[in-house]
Amino acid sequence: GGATAPFDSPSGLQYPPKTADTLKGNLEPVKTEVSGPLVPVLGALPPDLDGQFIRNGPNPYLDRYGRPYHEFEGDAMLHAVDVQAGA
Repeated sequence: GGATAPFDSPSGLQYPPKTADTLKGNLEPVKTEVSGPLVPVLGALPPDLDGQFIRNGPNPYLDRYGRPYHEFEGDAMLHAVDVQAGA
């Protein structure tokens, strides 16, 4: 796959008109929790890098596409990435 525009759906969803930008693209709600290895894209992290990246963001449980929505209203999800020894 190639690069996508910032608000293209990573899941292939066609957004209804008036869908809030905070529900599109990389911010699209995640319906299921997953875990597993990441696929390398480009470059490398320093080998002495250890830690966790955590993103707290909106993730409405109910379908809010095409309706008024603000990211401070409703449900959220913590997205986490663990990094150990740069991997």
